[in-house]
Amino acid sequence: MNSTKYLTAASGAFLLVAILFSANSVFAQEQEVTTATPQIESADSVKPEVSETSTEVSRDEIPAKTESENAAKVALLEKTELPAREQSAVVLDYGKDVRFGKRISVGAKDDAPVGTTRQVTDDKDWHFAFTPYLFAAGMSGTVGARGVTGDLDLSFGDIFKSLDIGLMGTLEARRKKIVFLNDLLWIKLSKKFDGPLNLYDEVKLGSNVFMWNPMVGYRVYEGKAGSFDVLGGIRLMSLENNLDFRNGGLLPDISVSSRKTFATPVGGGRGLLNLSPKFFLSTEFDLGGGLGADFTGQFYGGVGYRVKPKIALVGGYRYLKTNYDDDNGFIFDTSMSGLLFGARFDF
Repeated sequence: MNSTKYLTAASGAFLLVAILFSANSVFAQEQEVTTATPQIESADSVKPEVSETSTEVSRDEIPAKTESENAAKVALLEKTELPAREQSAVVLDYGKDVRFGKRISVGAKDDAPVGTTRQVTDDKDWHFAFTPYLFAAGMSGTVGARGVTGDLDLSFGDIFKSLDIGLMGTLEARRKKIVFLNDLLWIKLSKKFDGPLNLYDEVKLGSNVFMWNPMVGYRVYEGKAGSFDVLGGIRLMSLENNLDFRNGGLLPDISVSSRKTFATPVGGGRGLLNLSPKFFLSTEFDLGGGLGADFTGQFYGGVGYRVKPKIALVGGYRYLKTNYDDDNGFIFDTSMSGLLFGARFDF
């Protein structure tokens, strides 16, 4: 009987101690703690509510407050050999921030495959690129000055033989999402033909084409897959047509020349698609008219190869159309199309 009393008293004392210990533990958990290494009993016991359609984001995207609170826990988890999914769950549980159902991965690498992490950067630096190129184009259409017109149908070989001056290149600058793009093309050529119907022994057509295309753009997308910019600006063109009819038998010699300079608003876009770390596809297009030229537009599509991180070879096809005339008999209704080759230098 006495042993039963003693056993009962001991059991009651043990139960009282257990209750007091449990109450003290609950009270301690409700207080703010500043310990640097919280104890994690088991990843299996931690089951935060995570959406099945959630996406992983890198630790850099954890809000500053949450990151600060979880710094010690994250450091501990990185030393703990747990599967990445379990680590993510533990961080969410201790961070008390489910990030709208997204899982937060710990220890994500910068070179992780596409789709596994998403990195957010705040790049405020200026980026520049210069691309000298050769537009191996033919030219066809009609040119005229003071009511005298002539038709052109020149291949690149004809233009190359008749080329007096050729200067081509692009220069761009970008800061964050704002893009400034300049495209310069200057071609001066002359070509001699046999006179029509034996009225003239020789006809000489000359054309001086200067085009400057300043544009401002906004980068609507940029990622590992590539980028896309929306562009708007003007196409400034200065055109000079020269027509000489020489050594005529029945008719007197004729020599006319006229120059026109005009600006046309244009709008378009350009895009880049990465096929691999070395190869990429690129395109650019724009349209304009109504003010200045009746119509102007261009299209470019090509491929590039990165020789070095900041040097790339580019090549593709370009089409450029301009239709302009006025009441004084000036006509420049031509199209230029052909292959384009160049090299891009980033700095």
